[in-house]
Amino acid sequence: MQDPNALRAILRTMAQKPEVQFDQLFQKLYTVELWLLAYQSIAPKPGNRTAGVDGKTIDGAGLKLITDLMADLKAARYTPHPVRRTYVPKANGKLRPLGIPTFQEKLLQTVVKFLLEAIYEPTFSEASHGFRPQRSCHTALEQIRNERYGVRWWVEGDIKGCFDAISHEWLLTHIPMEKAILKKWLKAGFMEKHVLYSTEAGTPQGGICSPVLANMTLDGLERALREVIRPTTRKGNKAKVHLIRYADDFLIAGSSKEVLEQEVKPVVEQ
Repeated sequence: MQDPNALRAILRTMAQKPEVQFDQLFQKLYTVELWLLAYQSIAPKPGNRTAGVDGKTIDGAGLKLITDLMADLKAARYTPHPVRRTYVPKANGKLRPLGIPTFQEKLLQTVVKFLLEAIYEPTFSEASHGFRPQRSCHTALEQIRNERYGVRWWVEGDIKGCFDAISHEWLLTHIPMEKAILKKWLKAGFMEKHVLYSTEAGTPQGGICSPVLANMTLDGLERALREVIRPTTRKGNKAKVHLIRYADDFLIAGSSKEVLEQEVKPVVEQ
């Protein structure tokens, strides 16, 4: 029996070593204790009383579901269900689409989320605050408060349709998990009014692991900015540029309007 928390701690330690490659991460999916931990983490959430396209909820789900899913994964016969699409009202009166996965997809994606977070959390930028353990809008506001000195200009933006627009090709190339499973998730589609629609881009709709996949994709924004920003302004002073990101919303603060307009903005627009 393997302690799932010890396993995640080992992965976090290994992630600090650049020479380590996680090409066998799929094998960790056979750690039944990790599945039980995933079950415990999502069981209390009220959303588990909402059925996916298979009409099932957490009721009646137990160890047999876990062992059956593990067997399907080992035999390469696992096939995810499409998510059930519904709509919820927004504050402005419009409707926001909401994807509801089946409970088995929630469970498997939670296991994968545990593994990916163990590897990537230690490497994520300190400027990233959305959908991360021990981080929130409050930590983002704290960073803004700490870095507001010496800057006079701000760029505010959001990445339109971020979760719906991430390249499947990029995800399949860079995410260290079994590519066949990831591809099935990405291509599972969604069901709306008994009609199946395909998905050609974006992370799994309504997926528990979608936020960490999005963070893995967007984490390079700050590095991209650092590569193009000149170290000095025309006056010879060091140009201050700070990024604060919460999921797909971001603020970029700068001491120089010139740097923000001529160097930062083109990188963000790309």
